[in-house]
Amino acid sequence: QLVKVAKECVDEMNQDLTESQKLWDVTEGLQKFVSASKEILWAEMDANELDEGSKNQVKAVKALHKCVRWCSAFKAADKLSKDFVNTIPLITLLAAKCMRDRHWQMLKTVTKKDFVPPYEDKQLLLGGILALNLHEFTADVEEICDQAAKELKIETTLQQLTERWKGIE
Repeated sequence: QLVKVAKECVDEMNQDLTESQKLWDVTEGLQKFVSASKEILWAEMDANELDEGSKNQVKAVKALHKCVRWCSAFKAADKLSKDFVNTIPLITLLAAKCMRDRHWQMLKTVTKKDFVPPYEDKQLLLGGILALNLHEFTADVEEICDQAAKELKIETTLQQLTERWKGIE
């Protein structure tokens, strides 16, 4: 009976070790994914691919056994994966053609960080935008992008009206 208790303890420790190794493997995969994403040129970025990859990373973290969820390594991996997956929709919004210089200036003001916007730097890496920690400013970024989309619609309508009235006497 004394051996049974010790054996159960050893079995539990072996499971913890196995699950900890899985945690480190998932964390390493997540960090490689994020690092590789940071090296993508902004102009060549595929938001759908990033979104799919980031969702897969979140699933991998969530699939880890509950015995490792208490440790700081799990909490850090969980936070990183969630922050990254929450940033991708904001990246997609910022990649829209409606973003003008004034909108990027507004983004600089909101994030309180100075950066070179994509229209000025054709070699800008996605990491330059990810460094802004957009997930911390979700509502502001969405508002700026929504404003940009509405302004583009107004500009387009004004151009159409101008073209119509040119031919009318």
